[in-house]
Amino acid sequence: MTILLDSSVLIAYLNRRDRYHAEASRLLPGLLDEKVLLAEPVLQELFYVLGSRVGYSQAVDAVATITDLFQIQSLELEDFHKMIGIMRKYADASFDYADVALMALADRFFSAHIATFDRRDFQIFRNRWGDPIPLLP
Repeated sequence: MTILLDSSVLIAYLNRRDRYHAEASRLLPGLLDEKVLLAEPVLQELFYVLGSRVGYSQAVDAVATITDLFQIQSLELEDFHKMIGIMRKYADASFDYADVALMALADRFFSAHIATFDRRDFQIFRNRWGDPIPLLP
């Protein structure tokens, strides 16, 4: 199974005060045996959020650790085209850019799941077959 990792899980894991920290601490170790992909826009979002919350140096350290653990997935031209289509179709929902990247990748990797605590955007979206993306946890 391919799992796409959202920044909300990583932020919760790294922040002991996050309300989802305990759940993220249980989830992430179990994912290490799976094919886990971290989309480049998610990595950028993670760095931005951590930098603003804990500071630049800690954000750099966290990103260095995370990039050693998970495979970074670059976006291809077809993914960008898919993202534009998603953003236009769901314009009223104003989806987050990194979330849209995950949606496009989930469409590319047909059976992908998304690990996230931020469910709003992902519960609205339907893939090309009209199905919701399976979410973890």
